[in-house]
Amino acid sequence: MPIIRSEDAPAFELPGIDVTGFAAPARGSTESTTYRLDVRPGEELPKHRHDHEEIVHVLAGPFFQILDEETFELQAGDTAVIPAGTLHYGYAKDAPSSLYCAMPAGTLMQRLDGTETVPPWGD
Repeated sequence: MPIIRSEDAPAFELPGIDVTGFAAPARGSTESTTYRLDVRPGEELPKHRHDHEEIVHVLAGPFFQILDEETFELQAGDTAVIPAGTLHYGYAKDAPSSLYCAMPAGTLMQRLDGTETVPPWGD
């Protein structure tokens, strides 16, 4: 059974967002991808879709999750189940947010410009 030590978890940066990769095919997982997003106050994730569902659990918040243009204010302990194909994004408003996310390995991120990719933390 592969163990991913915290010091070995890869870090990725997006503007205003730190991503820590946990389980993924590159780290021994064959079915699941898990990662953490740390979103700085005032920062927003880009609008996108996935070809599989995504689970977002709020570790620290609040976090504002937008699903098909409906906004939900999530607090620490809340979980959003985002169905495949749902346009979604989210943001931290006045305080940082930390999210634990999970999706099937190989899930594609589909951007609004039509490009599709497996995010580097899910590869």
